[in-house]
Amino acid sequence: MFAVPNGAAGIREVRLRAEGEGWALGLVDEHGEFAFPVGVGGWAESAPDGVPIAAVGGWEGDAFRAEVLFLETPHTLGVTCAADGSATVQWLTEPLHAAGIREQRHP
Repeated sequence: MFAVPNGAAGIREVRLRAEGEGWALGLVDEHGEFAFPVGVGGWAESAPDGVPIAAVGGWEGDAFRAEVLFLETPHTLGVTCAADGSATVQWLTEPLHAAGIREQRHP
């Protein structure tokens, strides 16, 4: 688990775990865990909680970095998990309205 001080989209914690030959991320907000696979060397598509996304990531030195594209919007979330147990979550393209991750889909 990685603590997220002042995380974008209301994310309080990031969970990173090995899954098969790749990785899975869990972004924890007030509604619980938003979990999805992260592609290594290519995008992994999924739809946690009905929100279509694609994610790619991997290790860069001692940090795990991922990008999460919300496929029905122009928005992308960057996630970095550091060796010290902290994480950074930030919008690379910030939503103008609803900023929660579960709202990033076509109505």
